[in-house]
Amino acid sequence: MHYKSLFVSDIHLGTPQCRVEFLLQFMHDNTFDNIFLIGDIVDIWAHKHWKWNINHNTFIQKILRESRKGTNVVYIPGNHDEAIREVFKDNPIAFFGDIKIVNEYSYDSVCGLKLLLMHGDEFDGAIRNFGWLYSIGDRAYALALWLNTLFNKCRKLCGLRYWSLSAYLKSKVKEAVQVVNNFEELVTRKCIMNGFDGVVFGHIHTASIKVIKTKLIMNDGDMCESMTCIVETTEGIFQLRKLTDDTILASYNKG
Repeated sequence: MHYKSLFVSDIHLGTPQCRVEFLLQFMHDNTFDNIFLIGDIVDIWAHKHWKWNINHNTFIQKILRESRKGTNVVYIPGNHDEAIREVFKDNPIAFFGDIKIVNEYSYDSVCGLKLLLMHGDEFDGAIRNFGWLYSIGDRAYALALWLNTLFNKCRKLCGLRYWSLSAYLKSKVKEAVQVVNNFEELVTRKCIMNGFDGVVFGHIHTASIKVIKTKLIMNDGDMCESMTCIVETTEGIFQLRKLTDDTILASYNKG
């Protein structure tokens, strides 16, 4: 199938939790006019302990090949690949081959919405004292992801499909829910202040499509827990897709 746009973030290439093979299959089965990489694509923070495999190489090659073929590929660095921001900090727009690199991007959707594309880590300071993800620290979160990987290896041996234990635990912890709510409130406020109709962001690994205060707030999830992305159809419908079984979790149609 052909889509207008693909929105994906938080792939975390180089980490053992990365399950980019689901995204590769989806990209193999479909084509896109635009591919938006919304931060934390390569986990540069983890470079001393990288677990790089052939799927990670294949994804990089796939993106480069798509950009050479004429697909509009835009890379918006996040906090785990913020070194890319430093390299291009003196340029509001930079290019790596045919790939455009920007900190934020304004996108006009098929249905006429003006959308802000951003990673979302700029809001970390505003919520640092309120969230479970910060109070337990990066190591505890990494442990949750490790347990999630082990849990799903056992499920696979039993012939069961992938299911995110870490995402389930986050959804049940009050403070984690508050982190998501705080982020959504802040990105909604930014949309209002800057005249956008909505936003696509990542960072918090919590996939959703919502309308908040008339603004379309979309998080494309990640490739470590939720295995989700957002696509825009050629008719202007936004779909949140679960790549482990290629199902539609949520959608938005302006009508």
